[in-house]
Amino acid sequence: MSSGREAALLWLGGFALRAPLLAVPPLLPVIVPALRLSHTEVGLLTGSPVILFAVAAVAGSLLMARLGVRRALAVSLALTAAGGALRGVGGGAAMLFAMTVVMGAGIALAQPTMIALAAGERRLGPARATGIYSNGLVVGEVVAVAATLPIAARLGGWGWGLAVWSLPVAVAAVAVLRPSAGDAPAARRGAWWPDWRDPTTWRVGLLLGCTSAIYQVSNAFIPTYLTATGRVALVAPALTSLNLIQVAGSLLITAVPALVGRAGAMVAAAAVSLAATVALVALPAPVAVLAAAGLLGCAASTIFIQGLALPPLLVPREEVSRMSAGMFTISYACGFAGLLVGGQLGDRLSAPDAPLLPVALACVAAMVLAAGIRRPEADARCDVAAARHA
Repeated sequence: MSSGREAALLWLGGFALRAPLLAVPPLLPVIVPALRLSHTEVGLLTGSPVILFAVAAVAGSLLMARLGVRRALAVSLALTAAGGALRGVGGGAAMLFAMTVVMGAGIALAQPTMIALAAGERRLGPARATGIYSNGLVVGEVVAVAATLPIAARLGGWGWGLAVWSLPVAVAAVAVLRPSAGDAPAARRGAWWPDWRDPTTWRVGLLLGCTSAIYQVSNAFIPTYLTATGRVALVAPALTSLNLIQVAGSLLITAVPALVGRAGAMVAAAAVSLAATVALVALPAPVAVLAAAGLLGCAASTIFIQGLALPPLLVPREEVSRMSAGMFTISYACGFAGLLVGGQLGDRLSAPDAPLLPVALACVAAMVLAAGIRRPEADARCDVAAARHA
C-alpha cells in the first residue's frame, strides 16, 4: 500500500474515533429536554465512554493478539459504527445509553490497534504516522463540535445528527481490510496483557494521563471559571480556541517527527502549558484569555501526540499492543480522576479558579515525567529519513 493511501487511512481512523464521540455535547440542549434527562444522566451519557476507554483498552490488545492489527481494527470500527448509528433509533433514553456503551467499547478497542498500525509504518515512520493519526483525532473533535447541530437541524432530528458520524467510521472499517504487506498479529499469543511492573508503561501512561487531565479539566471548568468571574461571553470563544488550535500541535509533530520522544521538547511543551494556565487566570483582558486558552490546547496536544507515538519507539513491535493497552488504561483513569479532583476543589473552596488547579499540577507532573523519557537514537534517525523521503 502506498504511503499516501496509508496516511489517508491513519487520518480517517483518527477522525472516525473522535467525531461520533464529540457529536453528543452540541446536541445536549436538544436531547436533555426531549428525553427529560437529569444532571446525573447527562454525566453518565458523557462520562461512560471515558470509563470504557480505561476498562476496555486491554481487551483491544487481546483482540489484536487473536486477529492481527487490521482485522481487529475493522471489528472495533464496525462496533463503533453500529453503536453510533443506532443511538437515536426509537428516540428513547434506553437506546441512547445502550448504544453509547456499544460505541464507547468499540472506540476503546480500536485505540491500541491504531497505535499498533502506526507502529508498523515503515515508509511514513512511527512518529509521523502517529502525528497523522492524531491530526485526524483533533480535526474530528473540531468538526463534530462545529457541524453536528446544523446537520441535525437539516436532517430533522438529534438521532440523525448522531448517526451521520457513523458513515466515516464505516468507510474506515472497510478501508482497513485492504491487504497490506507485513500484516501479522500485533502480539505474541500470551503477550497481550500489560506488564504492570514495567516502569516505562507507567511513565508513558502517566504522561498521557497528565495531558488527559489537562484537556478534560480545562474543557469542564474553564466555562465555570469564566462564568463565576462575570465573563460569560468569553466561554464559547475560549473553548473554541482551546480545541481548535490543537490542530497546530498535531501539524507540528507531523511536519517534524524528530521531535517525538525528545525529553526537552516534551518538557518545554509542558512548561508552556503551565504558563498558559497561569496566564488564563492572571490576565483579565479578553484577548489574553483567548490566547492563553489556545496556547494551552496547542502545547498540551503536542505532549499527547508525542505520548501516543512513544510505544513503538521504546519497545519491540510485538510489545506495542500490550504497552499501548496499559498506557491507555492509566491515562484515561487519570483524566477521570482529574475531573473528580477539580469538582471537589470547586465545591470545597470559594475561589473561582480552584477547579483549574489540577491543570497546573498536571503540567508540573508532565514536566517531571517527560524528563525521564529516553528515545533510542536509531529510531530518531529512521524517522528523519522517513520524513525526507515522504
